[in-house]
Amino acid sequence: MKKIFPSWNAQPTSSAPSRSGKVGSGGKGLGKGGFKRHRKIVRDSIQGITKGDIRRLARRGGVKRISGDIYDTVRGAMSDRLRT
Repeated sequence: MKKIFPSWNAQPTSSAPSRSGKVGSGGKGLGKGGFKRHRKIVRDSIQGITKGDIRRLARRGGVKRISGDIYDTVRGAMSDRLRT
């Protein structure tokens, strides 16, 4: 049999090391359910339009100063416009 792997590697790459414990239980418990570190927040998709996005659009339109309560108004107007 020919030696096809480098001499510094004592084992051929095809032989996997033996595992102790459960077979195939690698990783850190991902995909098993149970405890989740980060929980997905269920929210209206219009809230994905952030304050910075609205400010950026207003700056492009030439607005210099933006009132604090305008963000919800803009989100409402955008959702109405997108529904029609």
